Amino acid sequence: MAEEKEMKSALGIIEIIGLTTAIKTADAMVKTANVTLQDIEPAKGFGYMTIKVLGDVGAVDAAVQAGKNTAQQYGKYVASAVLARPARELDTAFLKASADTGKAVTASEKTAEKTASKTAKTAKTMAETTAETTAGKPA
Repeated sequence: MAEEKEMKSALGIIEIIGLTTAIKTADAMVKTANVTLQDIEPAKGFGYMTIKVLGDVGAVDAAVQAGKNTAQQYGKYVASAVLARPARELDTAFLKASADTGKAVTASEKTAEKTASKTAKTAKTMAETTAETTAGKPA
């Protein structure tokens, strides 16, 4: 039964320029059709963002068309595609399994983890610097 559901699913991808446009486009896509927003991922360079949705072929097609129309209103549309029954190997290209939990981790989540880690290191360094500076001063 799970195989049947998988066979009917489709992957919709739309690439646009800018985060704000990506959010507006993704909103239009999920409001237009019964699709699941898989990810909004920054591409390498030029401010491109990739929006990925999953669902039945007809719903994904309608969502991608709505997203394309929204992005074109702002002059930010780059490209789009609908893949009916995408190959299983594409899952590994779009989602990476976390070694710790075995749970799928999107590129956006990885970016957020890296940012949180850098922020924590910066805060620790600032606290240490402040402590060293104040330790040398008389009260």
